[in-house]
Amino acid sequence: MLDAVPPRSSLPVARIVREIGFEAVEVESALARLRLLGLVEDVGERVRRVRTG
Repeated sequence: MLDAVPPRSSLPVARIVREIGFEAVEVESALARLRLLGLVEDVGERVRRVRTG
């Protein structure tokens, strides 16, 4: 899932759903876990990886 989220730009969740072929609820659940771990962040209606380093 993390590989589907771009490191520099952001994507709408619907596009991530289309690209990886999972159900929307599965993507939202995985993104919620990644948010809790501090690995992704919301940018408006989009999601992107948190920049580290």
